[in-house]
Amino acid sequence: LIEAGSLGGTCLNVGCMPTKAMLAGSGLRRQVSSFAQFGLSAPTPEVDSKAFMQRVADVVATLGEKTDKGFEVNKQITVVRGRGRLTDATTLAVKTADGEININARNIIIATGSRPARPGFLPWGSDCVITSDEATTADDLPESILIIGGGVIGCEFATVYSELGIK
Repeated sequence: LIEAGSLGGTCLNVGCMPTKAMLAGSGLRRQVSSFAQFGLSAPTPEVDSKAFMQRVADVVATLGEKTDKGFEVNKQITVVRGRGRLTDATTLAVKTADGEININARNIIIATGSRPARPGFLPWGSDCVITSDEATTADDLPESILIIGGGVIGCEFATVYSELGIK
């Protein structure tokens, strides 16, 4: 396995897992907020945005540690830290911190992961414009937000922020 970044890729680090941790927290707030429907009373929970996002970071860190540990104990998989490129049908040249190495394999799976789209009409140098990567790794929650994109992650953010009372 050739990997330059964190094991687990987009899903574990800035996609599926952090958004699911966010949804778990926002869903709890929504449930408590709807207690009156069941004849129960409780104050609507206050959102501590820094603590909320710290929990998300902790969940991702725990999953990352478990993933790393799983690869350490599985002796059938060798993790090479670096970036690879195909030099022919069965050879990868991998740039590592210690230099370039060649790895030969009969079968090669190319799984490059994903990156958020960055439409050219947005001012990407602004602190106000972020991608889902920054949203899942932020130190706190926004006061208000406009979400561009209705894919799975965009819909999850819309749900989270709505359930947390963010405009």
